[in-house]
Amino acid sequence: EEPTRVPFFEAIALMRDSDAHLLVGSSQSGYTPSKFLTYVQARKPILALLHRESVAFGLAKRVPWVRLVPLRSGIPSPDGALEMEAGLLWLTSVGEVSEEEESPLSDYSAQALTKAQCEVLDRAMGPRS
Repeated sequence: EEPTRVPFFEAIALMRDSDAHLLVGSSQSGYTPSKFLTYVQARKPILALLHRESVAFGLAKRVPWVRLVPLRSGIPSPDGALEMEAGLLWLTSVGEVSEEEESPLSDYSAQALTKAQCEVLDRAMGPRS
């Protein structure tokens, strides 16, 4: 654990050097953990506790190296402890994520979003003379 702020590139290195990640969301459906996509791009197994109606939950379902423990608004899941235990066991057995496997969320990468933004700006500028 590192209780102080860690510079961005150091945080990325720490994520890549980790064996797995625990991503804790919220019982509020509108909350998305700010580092969700960064964790996915680190290509390490993730145990994610997310609200079942959140955007992050929907995206996480598409990623094979994410194990979801669904949260609900203010209502503890009767099976929450069992789901958490199963998730922790999964983390210890899942193994490495293949570097060759394309991320199902690659459309949200910095490279893809920058390319889309540049295309919009190129169209807005019109033809070059």
